[in-house]
Amino acid sequence: MQPIRALFLACLAMLGLQTTARATGDDGIEKIYCAVLSGSPLVTNASPLEVNASDSLTYAPEYATSRKIKNVITLSLFEETPDYIPGDFTARVTVHIEYGASSSSVNTIDQQLEVTYTKGEGAKYNAKKYFSFGGAEYVKITVLSITAPTIGGFDTKKALILQNEMRVTRYFTLKSGVTPVTFTPGTPVAGDDELSVTWTWPVDAGNTHTQLEWSWVEDELADAYVVNGSIDYNGLFRNNSTRIDLPAGIGTYKIPLLYGGVGKLYCRIRAVNLSKTGNRMDGPWTTPQAKAFTGHNDLLNWQATTIFSENGKRKVVIQYFDGSLRSRQTVTKDNVTNTVVTAETFYDAEGRPAIQVLPTPGTATVISYTKNLNLFKANAKLNLPNDQALNEDPVKFFDLQPVALPTSITPAMSTASGASRYYSPANPDTGTGVNAHIPDAEGYPYAVTRYTPDATGRIMAKSGDEILTHVARMTGGEA
Repeated sequence: MQPIRALFLACLAMLGLQTTARATGDDGIEKIYCAVLSGSPLVTNASPLEVNASDSLTYAPEYATSRKIKNVITLSLFEETPDYIPGDFTARVTVHIEYGASSSSVNTIDQQLEVTYTKGEGAKYNAKKYFSFGGAEYVKITVLSITAPTIGGFDTKKALILQNEMRVTRYFTLKSGVTPVTFTPGTPVAGDDELSVTWTWPVDAGNTHTQLEWSWVEDELADAYVVNGSIDYNGLFRNNSTRIDLPAGIGTYKIPLLYGGVGKLYCRIRAVNLSKTGNRMDGPWTTPQAKAFTGHNDLLNWQATTIFSENGKRKVVIQYFDGSLRSRQTVTKDNVTNTVVTAETFYDAEGRPAIQVLPTPGTATVISYTKNLNLFKANAKLNLPNDQALNEDPVKFFDLQPVALPTSITPAMSTASGASRYYSPANPDTGTGVNAHIPDAEGYPYAVTRYTPDATGRIMAKSGDEILTHVARMTGGEA
């Protein structure tokens, strides 16, 4: 089942009735009804949980062959309230629960829920208390009494959240010959790294999943899939395709466009039903739709790896190589946060990896090679009077010998762009949200490797092993 914490936070987004839908582990479709009793704990001076506060949930019957319902009443302690909680306390809430098949035919029960809070470091306490039952299509909760102290002027009732939740798992039978109401791939343009595809199914389709399949064919190879003057789709998708299963609640997906050369992307979908007995039923495929695309960075050498996970999640790692096939930049992007992260490597005059720059988030909005991402600054002690110019060879800024002399140091990087900007006060997002604790690299967001001057390739000195490890972890490689 979906973690209560995630459901709780989803309900807090709007205090009142909410519903969400997702596929379950037993191949049904779960729809979650949620009602929250409290003033918003995210707002300073919000009204606390009150006696006689009440709310109800009613399941609206939908197209399904069968269903099961789980009801959960939860009292939670919201510790992230804007007001400081000054001390330990115990809170008890007595709830009157009306439940049954409908509002006109109910059973009743009173239930006391208790939560505790302990301020001491590492102390354990009970921040949530549940009461669960099953099968009720109508549930109404009413607060009968609240026992919660006021500590140092803080009313602990403001930190209490009472939640009424109904989880309905519905099971379906796939409708014969079902086809989507709409199936619309977007139109890619040069520079895109994804193709957006959207679809909708009839209300009575009965599918638990949508199966999306796509295949890329370069124009110069298209004739290999032509039979009797038309594309042989069976041969195309059987021998050269990617297929993913998406829960029925998902109606859009972005197909990665990491293909070289000029060609066409063919895509199609079908409805799929996975029953709780393990049986599988497939609907007919839609007629494939083709979208022309000019290819990804056709003038560069690159290699892409795409890793897929459940529910259509994926991560792409792409390496860009120079003419000698040395990796220059490694770029990653996932389709959950849609954040592009770029790590860069500089090579010395002998072609050995000498500078490993920390991965930098937010370098672009799409996967691409970023020119002049990390640039060195001038350094008078190193006889470097000028900053590194655009497209200038960086070797003279770091390929310095011998190590024992003062001139063996390397200069700082410019905070105008790249990793040095991200890991510095120049980052406009530093100090807010998830970026509140970004460290300041002080112009040195990189590790240096020096080699012995005897053509053996042996390492003479190296800095920042922890940086090299971080680079490997962020880009999916090994240190």
